[in-house]
Amino acid sequence: RAPLALAAQLAALPGIAEVQTSVEQMVRVEIEGVSDPIIGQLIGMDARTPASLNRVTLAGGRTLDSEGVRRGDGRLEVLVSEGFALKRGLKPGATLTALVNGRQRTLEVVGTALSPEFVFAGLWGMPDQRGFGIFWVDREALASAYDMDGAFNRAAVRLAPGASEPAV
Repeated sequence: RAPLALAAQLAALPGIAEVQTSVEQMVRVEIEGVSDPIIGQLIGMDARTPASLNRVTLAGGRTLDSEGVRRGDGRLEVLVSEGFALKRGLKPGATLTALVNGRQRTLEVVGTALSPEFVFAGLWGMPDQRGFGIFWVDREALASAYDMDGAFNRAAVRLAPGASEPAV
């Protein structure tokens, strides 16, 4: 957990061209009628300010609501990685559940997506499109669920031209 103010300090480091922060959490996911263990990676995204690194591209359905609407029933709208959605037969309107910070939450699929960060999604370097899914969710909702308001727990950086990766 790092305060958002730290992002500016990272961006000021010599050799860094851009910094992008996010809130991310691994969760246990359940699909009705499926007994296989499934792990999901929830990634907070701000629909009002699209990311420039690891850009998420909509493959089907619709994007997350740009107004960050909170549902009274606790459901979280998600975009799901296209590979996982295809293997599990998930389409917009499908629902699954995830254990989010100790609380069962319903994830409602509103679309499928692709990201260069997750071409081969899986754990420990092993692609697993049946047992591992990426779920993009409203950043504010995810941050609130994990008491991460005003904070981040993952940063991606783009190096400046000619910068030394080991030095940075």
